[in-house]
Amino acid sequence: MTVNKNSKCVFVIDASLPVGLVANTAAVLATALTSKVQDLVGWDVADAAGYLHPAITRVGLPMLRASVAELATLHDRAREANDLLVAGFSDVAQQSRSYDAYASRMAGLDAGGLRFLGIALFGHRERVSELTGHLDLM
Repeated sequence: MTVNKNSKCVFVIDASLPVGLVANTAAVLATALTSKVQDLVGWDVADAAGYLHPAITRVGLPMLRASVAELATLHDRAREANDLLVAGFSDVAQQSRSYDAYASRMAGLDAGGLRFLGIALFGHRERVSELTGHLDLM
């Protein structure tokens, strides 16, 4: 997928999480998106003094909140749409101490049994809004 003028991205995070896990969830979801969405990150920019600031995202990343049940439903609905990138961060991922352990545990699980801490959606603005427009900002 590639960023264009009709792109939208949102993070939907479990409203019951403590602030540290909210931050961790958002960071992990951002990492997932940057590996899958071309041109999501811009370019380094210089300030008036010539100091170079590393690139940041080219699209807004609103942080929305949802219950665990809402996250599960949203994940299922979003995955049905083949025009969206859906990245989830689950309790399995959060509790794994290595990527190999995470991959091994995931291989034995069905997506329906995961408890999502957060989900990132990227795609056409209207489609993302259709799925998330009812949710409140964090």
